[in-house]
Amino acid sequence: MKKLWIALVVLALMGGVGWILFQRLAHPPADTGRLVPAFAAAPAALRARIDDAIRGVKSGDYVASVQALQTAEEQGRLSEDQRQTLLYTLTEIRRKIAEQSDDQARLLNQIDELTLKLMSPPE
Repeated sequence: MKKLWIALVVLALMGGVGWILFQRLAHPPADTGRLVPAFAAAPAALRARIDDAIRGVKSGDYVASVQALQTAEEQGRLSEDQRQTLLYTLTEIRRKIAEQSDDQARLLNQIDELTLKLMSPPE
């Protein structure tokens, strides 16, 4: 009886681990790999916002991530490469949000507004 119980616990654990791996592989986080190289030479305060955005994406806190990207955009003059990188990252975040839930329309609108701002010529 004890062996059966141990076998059931092991199977349950394996199933749980399998489910977690499936979720990670089926729904990878938004791609933030372009942010670090694009902002490597940026001032420390701007890099800190980019790091906040990356942490937000990795933890699934897309609200914090978008807010950090918005703050980064507002902090200073971005190069064209940095603007394009933010646009790409916002597109990735938008894709992840759309996959997860329809009730995050407010965040999607915030992403759209920031995307339009980044696409317009710098002031």
